[in-house]
Amino acid sequence: FTWANWEYPWFMGAELENLTRYYSKLRSSLFPYLYTMAYKAHTEAMPLLRPLPLMYPDDVRFDDVQNAYMLGDSLYVGAFDMHLLLPPGEWVDYFTGKTYAGDVDYSIPEGRGGALLVRKGSVLVTMQPQKYILEKQHDYIVQVFPGADAEFTLYEDDGFTFDYEKGIGATTRIAMKQDGNGFDLTI
Repeated sequence: FTWANWEYPWFMGAELENLTRYYSKLRSSLFPYLYTMAYKAHTEAMPLLRPLPLMYPDDVRFDDVQNAYMLGDSLYVGAFDMHLLLPPGEWVDYFTGKTYAGDVDYSIPEGRGGALLVRKGSVLVTMQPQKYILEKQHDYIVQVFPGADAEFTLYEDDGFTFDYEKGIGATTRIAMKQDGNGFDLTI
């Protein structure tokens, strides 16, 4: 027994326990996207967590932003102060589906801990949450956020060895092309 035992979610009350459970499932569901972005970090030296000044070096609005960052190519995370400076384009609230653009005073939805926005014109590959990554076979879910042409290349490997360093892995290209009021999706 240590002092850290009191930091477990089930000792913090029902609200924080439920919030922790929700975010654990969210992280599990985002695993295909996060794993692909981690592989991209390995191959392209672009970190998984990206400060806004790194992503938008020519936009001085982002020089001092400390309450938000990009999570991979398509996700924008806001924490602490909910006055958000959004990058160019439109952004969809992952929790509510509401669309935002520009300078936003974000209201955190009930039972959430901050902002999670998806760039319009993005393809995300997610999966059903699992207790551990090999609990069952992955059933991927392709989520599309129309608004521009988009492409996502899902990366998969065996998850155990260092064979990815030898280029042994699989990629699946998913492309969304805007077509009038709809879109075509090619896998």
